[in-house]
Amino acid sequence: MLFPKSLKSWSILISGLCCAAASGLDATGNVARPKAPAALTGLPWESQAQVLLLEKRMMSELKAPPPGKTFPITRKALRAEPLNATALHLMAFSIDKTGNSPQAVKYAKLADAVTHRDFLSQLILINESARSNDFQGALQHYDAALRAHPASGPIVYPILKNALSSERTRIELSKYVTGRSPWALEFVSFAMNDEKSTRRIADVVLRAGSTMRKGDLAIIGPPLVTRLIEAKSFDLVPKLLKILPGANTAMLAKAEWTKASVDPTYGLAAWQVTSTATSSAAFVNLDDEDGPKLSVYTASGGREVAAKKYLALAPGTYSLRQMVSFDQSSVRNATASWRLICLSAENNPKIWQSQNMLGLRSSQRHTGMVVPASCTQQRLDLVVEVPFNDSGLDLSIGGFHVQKQTAP
Repeated sequence: MLFPKSLKSWSILISGLCCAAASGLDATGNVARPKAPAALTGLPWESQAQVLLLEKRMMSELKAPPPGKTFPITRKALRAEPLNATALHLMAFSIDKTGNSPQAVKYAKLADAVTHRDFLSQLILINESARSNDFQGALQHYDAALRAHPASGPIVYPILKNALSSERTRIELSKYVTGRSPWALEFVSFAMNDEKSTRRIADVVLRAGSTMRKGDLAIIGPPLVTRLIEAKSFDLVPKLLKILPGANTAMLAKAEWTKASVDPTYGLAAWQVTSTATSSAAFVNLDDEDGPKLSVYTASGGREVAAKKYLALAPGTYSLRQMVSFDQSSVRNATASWRLICLSAENNPKIWQSQNMLGLRSSQRHTGMVVPASCTQQRLDLVVEVPFNDSGLDLSIGGFHVQKQTAP
């Protein structure tokens, strides 16, 4: 589990948290000092203002003053207010700028005993728990820091994301995802956007499994499916689909059009359609007993992948069946064909392309689609091209099926 070696990584945020309080207290002191200097000596807020100003200086200089300068001020503040967590974490960083020494940890623990809301003390204790392999304790301190200071996410999330390399951290974190800690879903979204962390955060979600609330799964499930496919982690997608409400675990293993497989709710596990300046596509008749139909319009001069499906078809030979309709009087040189590319190979080579469906009769069967054993992930594209000398193409495809052929 990685941890910063100085205050620099979180100084901007903490200085922001402290400056407002320090400025307010200092301003109050400046008003009162000329009128009653003797009376101010014993007032608690006077020593507290000094502590906050000392912290402001620490954050601006990215280091705490030495104990000889820090301790007289913090001890005075603690005598006036024994439950002063800020004074305690100042003492911790004054002794050791990394917060790693036993004495620094002792002061951080005292601050934690006073309040779980002291951010810098929580950071020290996260590191202490990590060094002790206390994964449960580390997550408790992460939770305390993020609950008390939600704005600290940009600082804490990268540290926690690095900690995902530990399986024990992922196990403990899954409990917070299930328990709906207020920061948990935001962190999942943060981590999944880093390709190096996508599999790890997916493991956290899978460990939480169906114990997660359906509403939470609906929020993070589709984008996580998409990120896994983009990272080519196809093996985890069926496991994630298994816990998503209404999903089909075979969505990558089949190309058929069903109400679920054309539902964008399931991210890149479902069929994707294109909408551009020259082309638009949509699935219609979703409740039709023959399955949905794909409606495509491509304007003159348009060349688009109108629809596509990420797949993990098993090796073998496949055939594609469909019913096609369009206005033949408006089409002279336009083309529409299916193309299968291999995502497992470098540069994503094309491994099959159908005939131009616009030159065939309406009931069509396209054969010769061979998926080699070396190609475990694929993408099926509908490529439509309409030259400038043709009118726009209005195409409808239904009865779509991709079937694996059995040996005779």
